[in-house]
Amino acid sequence: GGAGLYIHGGVGAGKTHAASAMARLFAEAGYDVAFTTAKGMLERVKATFDGGDTEAAVARYAKCDVLVLDDLGKEDATEWSVGTVFSVLDARYEDMRPTIVTSNYAPGALADRLARRGERVTAEAIASRISQTCRPVYLGGRDRRRRASTGIAQVRRAGSTQLDPSQAAPMPAAIEIAIHVLGGADAPARTPAPTRTVPPSRGRRPPSNKRKAEGPWTASRG
Repeated sequence: GGAGLYIHGGVGAGKTHAASAMARLFAEAGYDVAFTTAKGMLERVKATFDGGDTEAAVARYAKCDVLVLDDLGKEDATEWSVGTVFSVLDARYEDMRPTIVTSNYAPGALADRLARRGERVTAEAIASRISQTCRPVYLGGRDRRRRASTGIAQVRRAGSTQLDPSQAAPMPAAIEIAIHVLGGADAPARTPAPTRTVPPSRGRRPPSNKRKAEGPWTASRG
């Protein structure tokens, strides 16, 4: 399958920050990027049940050049939810499309989390697909948001509202690692180019020249 990443760590460790920064770089380079939480993806697919195009909703995530699936494991674990997540990840595996996943759960604990309502076989299949296609990146268990808030409070007590740089959460080093893993020597540039080299994925076709991006930096996310 396509090269990808499984970014895990505690609450506030910087997982979403790292993943959204990578997604933005790929979007700015012209790739078709979808950024969504696992829960949000399922909600958008479910919203098509009353007359919408469910197949197209699933394909939005299954067929984009790069999918960033944030907070895997926080969504409901019903048979339909787990099955839909598997359908998206399995399609991407078959098409060799890179996926960046973030989760609070370590790779070895993911299957148990997804199987908490009994969908053991499908949960293990999801974990298997991720282990085959995504390189694990651990960002630690310390909450950087709380550390940054502490820094703000300390500086405010001194009479200023400026964040103390020594207390602020640094840009995760995983961003640089991830760009290398997904892009190698041809990591995406910060300016779109008419001719692009796709992340290495054993010969899949080049992405469309149409630039579509979804993420926290656009009006709509997901």
